[in-house]
Amino acid sequence: MIGLYIHIPFCEKKCGYCDFNSMAGMKPLHNRYVQALLAEISARARLVEEHSPLVGSIYFGGGTPTILEPVDLVRILREVSDGWDISSVAEITVEANPGSVDLESLRVLRQAGFNRVSLGVQSFDDNQLRELGRIHSARQAGEAIAASRQAGFTNVSIDLMFGLPNQSVVDFGRDIQMAITHRPDHLSLYALTIEEGTPFGERARQGRLAPPPEDDVADMYCLAEEVLESAGYCHYEISNWAGRCDARGGGSDIPSGDAGALENWAKRDPRSNSSNGWQYCRHNLVYWRCGEYIGLGAGAHSYWQGVRFSNETLPKEYIKKVEEGRLPVLESESLSPATQISEYMMLGLRTAEGVRRESFAVRFGRRLDDTFGSQVETLCELGLLEDSESGIWLSPRGRLLGNEVFVRFILSVD
Repeated sequence: MIGLYIHIPFCEKKCGYCDFNSMAGMKPLHNRYVQALLAEISARARLVEEHSPLVGSIYFGGGTPTILEPVDLVRILREVSDGWDISSVAEITVEANPGSVDLESLRVLRQAGFNRVSLGVQSFDDNQLRELGRIHSARQAGEAIAASRQAGFTNVSIDLMFGLPNQSVVDFGRDIQMAITHRPDHLSLYALTIEEGTPFGERARQGRLAPPPEDDVADMYCLAEEVLESAGYCHYEISNWAGRCDARGGGSDIPSGDAGALENWAKRDPRSNSSNGWQYCRHNLVYWRCGEYIGLGAGAHSYWQGVRFSNETLPKEYIKKVEEGRLPVLESESLSPATQISEYMMLGLRTAEGVRRESFAVRFGRRLDDTFGSQVETLCELGLLEDSESGIWLSPRGRLLGNEVFVRFILSVD
C-alpha cells in the first residue's frame, strides 16, 4: 500500500525557526489553491490508475492545514476518496496548530473521516512559545487536546521541541511531565535545528541566539526516553513515541496489559498499528520503510516506481501550472540501486525494529553482511549498533549519534 501526503503551505504566522515550505499572509490565495489541489488529486489518480495502488494512509501536513476552512479540508478528502482506492485506509491525519482549531471545526473533520490529529504544541511554557513565535498559549494547547478528545478523536499526537534558547534540562522535564498529564496517544520530540535563511539563523549568526550546550540537549533527550518509558510509551523511532491503542478505546481489540512493562527498545516490532497495541504513525512508517508515497500540493515530494519527484514550491507557480492543465512537477530523479540501499539503511535504522537481514535480502537480492559487514562490525565495536541473527539496530548511544552511524552506510555503497 502507498501513502498519500497532502500539503497545505499556509500559516497565520511564520515561526522564526521554520524552514518548511510555508507562507503567511496569503489568505486571498486559499480558494484558488484548493481548486488547484483538487485538480492535481484527480490528475494524479488517473496517472496511477493502471497500477491500482491501495492507499493505506493519508496525511494532511503543512504549514497549517487547519488554516483552511473545515469544509475545504473535507472537500479535499472527498476528492481523494473519489479518485483513489482508500478502502484500506486506516489512518487519516490532519496537522493543526492549537490556535487554529476549536471543538466545532474538529467535530466537522472527525465526522468527515479524519481519525488522527497531530497538534504542533512545541512547548507548554508560554515564554518559550513567545520565543518560538507560536500563535498559541500553553492554555490553548491543553484546550486543543481536550477539544480533540471531545470531538471524537481517539488518536491524538503532539509535537514538542527541545534544545530551545535558554531552556534547561529541568525546563524540558516540566514540558514532558505536562505532556503526560494530557495522555496523548503519540508524541514526536524534535531538537531545535537552527537553519540558515531563517530569522533564528540570522540571530544565531549575529550572536543574539544560542541553543543550550550539546550535553544539555543530549540530557534532555535521555530524560525524555526515561520519563516516557516510565509513563508507558513505546519508543519506536528516534524522535517518536507511541501510546497504547487501547488506552482510550481506539484502534485495537487487544486486552490492556501493563503498559509500563516495556520490552527492550530494539526488540519492539512496529509492523502494524494495532497488532501489538501501539499507536504508531502508519504514514511515517511508509517513509521509514522506504515505501511508495504520492505527495500532492505545493512543494510536496513523492516516491513512485523508483522515481523521486517534487512539486513546484511557490503556491502561485503551483497554481499556475495546474490551471494550465500541466502537472506541477519541479524536479524528478530516478534513484540508483546504491541510493536506494543507502536510504533504506538510513531510514530503517531510525526505527526500533532496525534493518532486518531477511527483508534486506528480499528487497535488494544481496546479503546485508556482504554489503556492510565491516561497517556493522566497526559500529558495534564503537557501541553505536547492536546486532543479532535477525538484524541490526541503533544502541542507546547510537540514537544520540545517529548521523555518525548513517554516514557510514551512505558513503560505503558501491
